[in-house]
Amino acid sequence: MVEVFSGVPEEGGAMLSAAWEAAGGIAVRYDNRYDDRHDFVNDDGFWTGEYEKPADMYHFAFRCHHTSMARATPSKPRHMDRPYGDEGDMETAYYNTLARLTGMRILALAARGAAILVEQPLLSYLLLQTGFLGICGAPGFVLFRADDCTAAGTPYQKARAWITSRYRQLLRNWRADALTQLRMRTDWWAGRQRNLLRTISGL
Repeated sequence: MVEVFSGVPEEGGAMLSAAWEAAGGIAVRYDNRYDDRHDFVNDDGFWTGEYEKPADMYHFAFRCHHTSMARATPSKPRHMDRPYGDEGDMETAYYNTLARLTGMRILALAARGAAILVEQPLLSYLLLQTGFLGICGAPGFVLFRADDCTAAGTPYQKARAWITSRYRQLLRNWRADALTQLRMRTDWWAGRQRNLLRTISGL
């Protein structure tokens, strides 16, 4: 599997790929903070190789720094009626380009048979952009909500949206392998996966 925008293990990132490896799989952590060659916007060579020989699964946790409705400082660059924000602003334009490219690559990989899992905060402007709305409505994709605890035993739930393809296969594989490993990792993951299992078991 390839964990895209994985973050770095030292800061609590790359946990899904670590769990995948613990379950016996092979994982790639794709993030320019993990490896500076992994520049998502300009790394066409890597993605051409993925299109030619896709991995079994791709997990996209698009950076919510610029697309979260919860952002208030130093400014709020997007609004409900303007989910793309001001594309005259360089940072906003960059994240919009990143979002469009992410959507295109998700569809290209799914068309080649790869399983896709997209993770976003529920309050994300990304889910109001046409590219991701198109993915949510594409045949074979499912959008569902599964909240997770920020710490085990706390009542506070972090609202989260997931987009996936071939969810029945993912559910079967996770129950047999990856989720068993995730239970063993941390209390934080334990609280998170219980909510995820509860939601997708009802689909």
